[in-house]
Order: sequence, then C-alpha cells, then structure tokens
Amino acid sequence: MINLKFNGEQNQKIVDAILKGLKSYLSERRVKEEGMIVSTGYAWTKSNHIENALGVELDQLGISFDVKRISGWEYLQFLIANEKVLFLVKSPSFISDFQKNSKNGRRHYIREYAKSNDNLIKSDDFQERIVAKQLQLPLDEIPEIINGKIEEVDRSYIVVYEIDPSGMVKSIKSYLPNSNGKMYQVDDLTTYIEQSTYAFTQEDAVAGANIFKNDQSIARDHTFEFEVIGEVATRAN
Repeated sequence: MINLKFNGEQNQKIVDAILKGLKSYLSERRVKEEGMIVSTGYAWTKSNHIENALGVELDQLGISFDVKRISGWEYLQFLIANEKVLFLVKSPSFISDFQKNSKNGRRHYIREYAKSNDNLIKSDDFQERIVAKQLQLPLDEIPEIINGKIEEVDRSYIVVYEIDPSGMVKSIKSYLPNSNGKMYQVDDLTTYIEQSTYAFTQEDAVAGANIFKNDQSIARDHTFEFEVIGEVATRAN
C-alpha cells in the first residue's frame, strides 16, 4: 500500500501557507474596510491569498504547480514527487439551503478530480484501513459548469481548515474524496499550527473573528456535500 500522507516537511509548508494566506487576507480586508465605502467583495479573494502563499511556500521544497482555470476562476495544481497529486484548500461552509443545492447532479470539478481516487478507495487494502466515522462536511462549490475535460491526476486531496468563533484556526486536516461525495481523513495537520512562524496572534484572532463571521453571511456559494465516513489508519511496517 502506498503512503497516502504528505511528509512532515510538506505538511508544515501547507500549514504555513494557509496561515500566511489568511493573515495576508485579513490585512487586506482591514485596509479595504477602512478605505472603501463598500468592500465586502474582497471576501471572495481569500482563496487567492491562500493559494498564492501555497505557491511560494511549496516552491521552496521544489514542488511545482500549474495554474488551472474553470471559467473565470483559477486554482493551483501541485506536482509532488513526480506524481500528479492535486490538493485543494477549503473551509467548511454551512448554509441554510444546503440540502436543496448539494444533490442537484451537476458536474463539479472536485467530483471530476475525485474520480482519480475511486480505484484506490475501492481496493481491499484501503478498506481494511478505514476507521469508521460518521460526520458530514459540506465544502464550498464554485458555481460554474466545467467546460472541457479535466486533466487526470494520480490522487486528489482536499485540505480543510476550520476557524473557531474566536478567530483562531482550529484545525487543518487532509482528506481523500471519491466521486460519490464521500471523504476519508488521511492526516491531521493541526499540530503543525503551533510550530508555524505564521501562527495567529491574539490580535489576528480578534480582527479575524468579525471578518470571518461576516464572510459566512456574505458568501452564498452552492454547496457540494462530502460525507466523511472514515479515517485511514497507519499500517505498521
């Protein structure tokens, strides 16, 4: 069975980038709020700040990336250890019309990439490593129909960060999704937060609490449902 986890150095850089990107985003939001009459549109730039930081931080490890486009939206696809390993960074999104919009059958870029994991997840060796967990984790969906065929990758990951009500980053975890909308937790990167040079200060948290709360009320993305049904256990050699 292949090792499904990123290594420690990669995990630290991923966490560093998420924190760095969030701090950069908060800094810009504060400036725009002070200098503009209307600035809520900047809530949609958070992912740009995070992915820009990912590109900079992971470049230091020799990890390359390609810029991909879905209609007018761009994201980064990373190439790790000569494998096409995609990972996207998301925050949990809970909206009132979740059930109505999550199962509408539309094509979705995450579902398309997740097909790369289907054979792996169906394998007996993978299923034997699953520790059952019944959780539901909605993820933001880009409200666009995919045009054209998405390039195949070897494995596709979702890295999810969660911010608590105080404005601190509560957790960061990596998941393997399949095309049926289920997710398997591969690793918990939360412990790398305290080790990061970009860890949030109390000042960041105070400023971020209101901004992140406001962002949730502004962002009305459609939601694509992933159900976290298990955690992949580490197999002893």
